[in-house]
Amino acid sequence: METNFTKGEWVGITVTTPNGFFERVTIKDGESICNVTTRNSKRAKANSKLIAAAPEMYETLIKVKEWLIDMNLPIIDNIEKAIKKATE
Repeated sequence: METNFTKGEWVGITVTTPNGFFERVTIKDGESICNVTTRNSKRAKANSKLIAAAPEMYETLIKVKEWLIDMNLPIIDNIEKAIKKATE
């Protein structure tokens, strides 16, 4: 399945600003994916970790769907909805 998201390993980088905190999610060569801004540093770090893990979670979900598709389990619908939400 072809995807349009930025390829590469995504990482979160913590930056402290005078008025709060933000996490920058980038790929390893430094290209910015997004910034997560909040005055709560723990929340910023948690959100950036979740976003940075998205490519691996997406690839894992695709593999799980492929393994389970022949079993016709109800969870397949949830997996397909999640994949659709991430790609459409």
